[in-house]
Amino acid sequence: MLPGRSRCCKDDQRDPAETWKQINQTLLSNARQAKLEDGSVVRRDSTVTAALLHEPSDSSLLWDAVRVMVRLLMQADALAGNAELT
Repeated sequence: MLPGRSRCCKDDQRDPAETWKQINQTLLSNARQAKLEDGSVVRRDSTVTAALLHEPSDSSLLWDAVRVMVRLLMQADALAGNAELT
């Protein structure tokens, strides 16, 4: 279920660094259990491309990020055969 926009903003305002740290630790833990990633190498892609984007605001950027993350996590869950997340 997709969390509401106000819930995400409240969670991010409490301690955004800690929130992202917990998300990353959970994702890495699940990837290690599935033997998809060991976490020893960090990969980044910073390719810049032109795109039609709306005028960003903090709340709209956060909402877009949450929406995309939920979509990607649902796709990952389907690929993993609906494995139980811990």
